Amino acid sequence: MRTFLGASFLLGLACLCPLAGRAQVTNSPVGLWAVDWTGGDRGLTYLTFSNTSNDFVWGGYGISIKSFGPFTIAGTWGFDTKGRVVGGYTLTLPSGSMPGTVTISLPTSEKLTGHAVSEGHHYGLNGEAVGTVPEVNGTWSGQVRTHGTQFFENYTVTASTNMPGWFDLTGSGAGPGGTFTVSGAWIVAADHRANGYTIRDLGESGIVTSSFSGKFNGQLDKATFAGKDGDNKSVVIHATKQ
Repeated sequence: MRTFLGASFLLGLACLCPLAGRAQVTNSPVGLWAVDWTGGDRGLTYLTFSNTSNDFVWGGYGISIKSFGPFTIAGTWGFDTKGRVVGGYTLTLPSGSMPGTVTISLPTSEKLTGHAVSEGHHYGLNGEAVGTVPEVNGTWSGQVRTHGTQFFENYTVTASTNMPGWFDLTGSGAGPGGTFTVSGAWIVAADHRANGYTIRDLGESGIVTSSFSGKFNGQLDKATFAGKDGDNKSVVIHATKQ
């Protein structure tokens, strides 16, 4: 399953979500949006709606507290008799795929609202046309608390060249069981909201995946994240730029 996190995943996203610039504010969702998902889960996505040669498609990528890794969305869209945007989609997670439906009110400004349903779970959608993505590249330290213990990690954070708002993360840490390596990603919106995940390779002790959400401060040199480890234990990360 780890191969999903490699080059094939990034290539799939590059084909799925070409940059469409700022979303149009006439009665159309066409464009690129940063969209929060709330309700059955809490996630941040970048979604592209397009209409090329009458091919109405949409899709994107994101991270949520329950995803424990990146996910992709791919589907089609159209208008219902009430003039709303409606469509279906497939959500692909590291753990598998699931279908869903979406209903979106037509944007009359640079805002998008709606809801989605997938396998009985309901989600609220709130988005805005993508603005300037904060730059959080660089070296960070993380103070991590989980399983009743506290330890420290160091990250190198690098912006993706073809995925707006996406930052890859690599690094190392030291905990009660010794040193380990860390990989993962952050996805960041213009208002400094963020979701992320990390994968800690503890060697003989196994692999621990964490998934979380939070926000960067105004200076983009600190962030606080809260979420879950793969065994459903809470995790809190205080990150500071070096």
